[in-house]
Amino acid sequence: MECNKCGICKYTSFDYIPKGTDKPEVYFVSEAMSSEDNQSGNIFTSSGHKLLIDILDSFGINMNNARFAHIIRCYPQVSDEDTSYRKPTQEEIDNCKEYLIEDIVNCQPKLIVTLGGLVSKEFVGDEFTNITNCHGNLYHKPLEDPNLPFGNNGQFNIM
Repeated sequence: MECNKCGICKYTSFDYIPKGTDKPEVYFVSEAMSSEDNQSGNIFTSSGHKLLIDILDSFGINMNNARFAHIIRCYPQVSDEDTSYRKPTQEEIDNCKEYLIEDIVNCQPKLIVTLGGLVSKEFVGDEFTNITNCHGNLYHKPLEDPNLPFGNNGQFNIM
């Protein structure tokens, strides 16, 4: 998918696609690609993501039965001069949601696991107060829930 809705696409070195199976049991959503991802041309390559993937693999969760994606598709660097990572803006998230949601709807996972406060707030909505209070909770969200940016007649479990 080509997109130029916001300016950060110019900082991304490859065509982003989620990683893993097209029919996942579990769908993991993280904030955005890291500088390591951007340099390698592959998502979930940072040391933190590698650790997560290794831990999940020890429980039998891997690329064959799960899917890994980011809430935004591009690398959010600070500026043309400063290549440091920065948190995505709400505008950037809003611009990318349709791609993520389309993929989730097509995949129909049984569980969506949000990684981090920014992503959790986006999916959980008004029930999200902070990561500490929401950590480990399971939210049953219908797809038509106004806090979620999509509509359908099913439900997703969000953790």
